[in-house]
Amino acid sequence: MLKSLMTGLGTYFILNAVCVLVLWFTPVPEQVMTYAGGICLAGGCFAGGLKMGIGTGRKGIFSGFAAALVISAAVWAVAAAASGGNILGVSSVFKIIAGITAGIAGGMLGVNK
Repeated sequence: MLKSLMTGLGTYFILNAVCVLVLWFTPVPEQVMTYAGGICLAGGCFAGGLKMGIGTGRKGIFSGFAAALVISAAVWAVAAAASGGNILGVSSVFKIIAGITAGIAGGMLGVNK
């Protein structure tokens, strides 16, 4: 389980770094940053759910859900600590839902791999 969580968080941070570099060096509106953050979180949760599904070999929905929930909670906790307050807004809830959905999809694909 720890290996899948590290895979998911590592994927999230790599995707996030790529998005930051792309958004820094291109003239993209600020509204795109919210969507880019959601896509990065969904990608990390998908990778974590996929690795968890491959590792467990059964119950992909529950494995992917568990991995995505832990990854989303960890990313949210780091973001809340960095901003110094509660950041649970509407966009954060949608990002968490997208991440959990992607994690479930990754878990289902991992079991069938």
